[in-house]
Amino acid sequence: MGSERLAAALEKGVLVKTRRILGDEHPDTITAMNNLAITLGDMRKLEEAAAMRKEVLEKRQRILGDEHPASVQSKTALAANVENLSRPTKRPRIS
Repeated sequence: MGSERLAAALEKGVLVKTRRILGDEHPDTITAMNNLAITLGDMRKLEEAAAMRKEVLEKRQRILGDEHPASVQSKTALAANVENLSRPTKRPRIS
């Protein structure tokens, strides 16, 4: 298993446990979700990462407010993720 796949598997486990123990709205659960979204983005699973980043943003805005630094960071990360979704995965070959 590659290091990113291992990291994603571990982060998914952490997310499952924090959701079960602390609940969906707990800051540690939201952080675990954000960490998994970062790894998914690194793995180029951009649609899955964007969906998770959107959920993180919505929760942070609802719980912390739109102006909180964590909410602003989440909005920036989601914007970058969406921008990457619109880029071609392979660059055209120039002859």
